Amino acid sequence: MELECRYCKQAVMEPCRNDAQFLTCNTKVLANTPKYITCSECGTNYAPGERHACTPRIRLERDALLVERQKTHGSFETNAAISQRLKSVMYDMGTKPSNSIHCEALEMIALKLSRICSGQSTFKDHWDDIAGYAKLGSEACD
Repeated sequence: MELECRYCKQAVMEPCRNDAQFLTCNTKVLANTPKYITCSECGTNYAPGERHACTPRIRLERDALLVERQKTHGSFETNAAISQRLKSVMYDMGTKPSNSIHCEALEMIALKLSRICSGQSTFKDHWDDIAGYAKLGSEACD
């Protein structure tokens, strides 16, 4: 299927499916056109009027368990960033509990806090888990 520029009618390469409204050649670009366009298929940034041959990312169906967990835990990427930041703050001064149970309890609490911050703060299990890990840490003091 041959496409043409909406301004000069020259033939242009086929754009990504969702970017058809930006189908232009380099002859004319409107002043109010954005500085760049992000392809919704491949993530590449390109200038309006630039010819963009897309190689779409392969989209696989996400595992149902991961989809369900994202609803309550938030995105894994956000969760990991928050959790790692909390752990770095906990150990920033070079101190770390010598007891492995206390270390693990603290790290699991950091993980649960990150889920609260990036997911649903009203998800009761997160709070119950924090209490449970705190109790395990407390029992290791005996």
